[in-house]
Amino acid sequence: MPKARTGDHDSDQTLYRDVIVIRPDNESAKSQLARESQMSFPLNPYLEPTTHWRILIGFLTAMTAFALGGCEQASGPVEQVIAHVRNEDVTLKELENELRWANVPSDLQHDPEFVKPVLRDLLVRKYWTQKAVEAGVDQESQNALDLMRSRAQILGNAMIQRRAAGTMASKSEIDTYIKSNPLKFAQRKILTVEQVSIPIDAKTRSTTEATKHFSTLEQIEQTLTDLGIPHRRSTGTLSSAEFSAELSKRIQANRAEDIYFIHVGGNGVFFKVVTEEDSPLTGDASVKLARQLLRGQAIENEIQRATAEAQAATTFEGEYAKLMDGKLAMTTKDQQETIWKTGKGMVPHFLFLSAGLAAGYGLREIKSRRRRAAAKRELASESALTSMIVGRRQ
Repeated sequence: MPKARTGDHDSDQTLYRDVIVIRPDNESAKSQLARESQMSFPLNPYLEPTTHWRILIGFLTAMTAFALGGCEQASGPVEQVIAHVRNEDVTLKELENELRWANVPSDLQHDPEFVKPVLRDLLVRKYWTQKAVEAGVDQESQNALDLMRSRAQILGNAMIQRRAAGTMASKSEIDTYIKSNPLKFAQRKILTVEQVSIPIDAKTRSTTEATKHFSTLEQIEQTLTDLGIPHRRSTGTLSSAEFSAELSKRIQANRAEDIYFIHVGGNGVFFKVVTEEDSPLTGDASVKLARQLLRGQAIENEIQRATAEAQAATTFEGEYAKLMDGKLAMTTKDQQETIWKTGKGMVPHFLFLSAGLAAGYGLREIKSRRRRAAAKRELASESALTSMIVGRRQ
């Protein structure tokens, strides 16, 4: 390696670190110093310039790989794909969500008898959804409104659940609730009933008024037939834990001709008590039930609070300002129907009904009913989607 000269600035060659700078004879020392200052860089003088670039490139490559690896790790594990519908993946999480909606118990979620119809329904629905989007069905006015409504309902319910989740009942509150509601716990009864079920909508809301003086289910069925309201008669079981305090008192004073009406899910049920059996609930089971019922009350409170908040945030225009009288208040009946329609009051009641069915008919009967229900859902889904496409083509 050449050595730097000292003191001889007029020579033809001047060594700057490891770089030899060729200076013309007519270049002054001042201009040479200016040019050399532009070439100065704070690198190791004992390395070749190409070595510096190799180190820099290697460092940047390593940092890029580290960053990409961190991003992949932060994004979480890749979802397991279990099927493909045309070019769309179907994931395990989607299937698990479908099983949840179908109320399939966790211990049966790997049983082919239960998984097959649910998965088949999911695949058919995805296929027809793809076809509908390709045909522009989702952009049609009514369908777009229905999709917007479904989204708002799901998000609204999720927000209510999140708010209610922050309200946890204490042990003393649970104990007090159990003692104050004996018909739901220590004095609980399982009732065998004859019932007529109807869907709850605007057309059927006035039905209870038209039938409240009837003393037989046959009279109710005839009235429903005359009004063109679909209905179904069957035998079932109900738990006194599902009833309000007022209804429980009426049932305690039950007469042979008495007919009662309650909301169960999205349906209304007229029923007459056939037999009743004591089925007390104590211990851990009563604590679990009390916690669920108190959570249901918390959800009702959140719905009422949301109603008040919506009222404060809403203004009306035109004729609706007079129609609503500047208010968005809900009656007690409307609140009850809203709770049942959104399914938020349904969870504990569905569990109680399932427990009663298990006590009356056994687990085998429950499995049989679920298989039939799954088959009906599959048939209904296929029929509805086929009708939508056929109607579109026509």
